[in-house]
Amino acid sequence: MTDLTDPVQVDILATTPAEPIAPVELPAQSWIKRRRSQRFTLRTDAAVRSYASWERAVGAARSFGAGSGRTSTVTDDNSGTRFDVAPDGCASPSPS
Repeated sequence: MTDLTDPVQVDILATTPAEPIAPVELPAQSWIKRRRSQRFTLRTDAAVRSYASWERAVGAARSFGAGSGRTSTVTDDNSGTRFDVAPDGCASPSPS
């Protein structure tokens, strides 16, 4: 077996020692805008639960539908958009 490596010439520049920088001043609290986290609420006839992701909320709705045979509703808490999740797992926008 042969090695197919070639020597490589690397030039290393002299560096200066790093000096600590002054701490960054944060703006006043009124200037900081926090992004609301995306939340999805699953509503069934038995309970109401909140999830951080669409996938988890719809997965829970599909599990509920498969076990009970009933439709559930998933709501995007930021936009207010509602989706009906049928017992077969299909999610569609709610008419209301």
